[in-house]
Amino acid sequence: MKLISSLSIAILAINSVVLNAQVETISVTPVQPRSFKEFSTIKLPTLDLYGAVPVKQCGWGLGMNILTKGITVAHFAPRCPIQMQFGGEMYWAQLYHRNMGEVPLASVQTGNAKVKLTDNVFGLNALTRISMPINNYIIPYVDVFAGLRSYGSGMNITPVPYPVGNQRSNYENLCSSNQLNYGITGGLMIKLGESVRFNTALMYSFCKDPGEMVNLSSAHIEGNGIVADKMATPTGMLIAKVGFTFLISRGNGTSSCSGGRRSRVGTGSFFGSGGGGGG
Repeated sequence: MKLISSLSIAILAINSVVLNAQVETISVTPVQPRSFKEFSTIKLPTLDLYGAVPVKQCGWGLGMNILTKGITVAHFAPRCPIQMQFGGEMYWAQLYHRNMGEVPLASVQTGNAKVKLTDNVFGLNALTRISMPINNYIIPYVDVFAGLRSYGSGMNITPVPYPVGNQRSNYENLCSSNQLNYGITGGLMIKLGESVRFNTALMYSFCKDPGEMVNLSSAHIEGNGIVADKMATPTGMLIAKVGFTFLISRGNGTSSCSGGRRSRVGTGSFFGSGGGGGG
């Protein structure tokens, strides 16, 4: 009987330990879901201001973009929203220039005139920008655009010495060519402050039908005039942009590029295929 009682007590003790182990195994501490805060996004309209330096040609230019506030359309990752903006772009740049020295004036006037020849490009595009922040300081973006690209060649005439009371210089348009173009831009914005970002980008635009502009390398003086050949305008143009993007905020009925928000920027320099120009 003592042996049976001892065995019963041992079995009860084992069962108690097993039950306690089961209870401890079933007990689970709930895990709280992790929350993510999105990286900084474009919450107001933006203004890009950039300087343009042609890469293949030897000139300079300026440009600007105006865009709506960003609209979140998707998420690449919990903290990386994909945004879209819509707006317009306008830029101008000198592609080539050549100083012809002093040329004799026509018989109506006396003396000589300094003559400078230039080839220029002007662009006006509608664009859509797609951007995605990779952290709170860097936002890569892509612009898709289409619009007008215009080439022009001109001659700037400055009499030496210039007549007192008359206009110092005269500009004469030699030829122009307008084209429809489309293309893509890839860029990167880096936060400098709450309302401004450094912006650098590379833009490629293309048109199917080339026009004509003056080939400045062929220009030479003949008698009292300047003679030059024409060449085809580039069908493709690569433009490197460097500048700043400002976030546009409104207050008291006026627009200002002021603080409290983020912003962005852009820039441009230019490369063209086709014939060469003079320097």
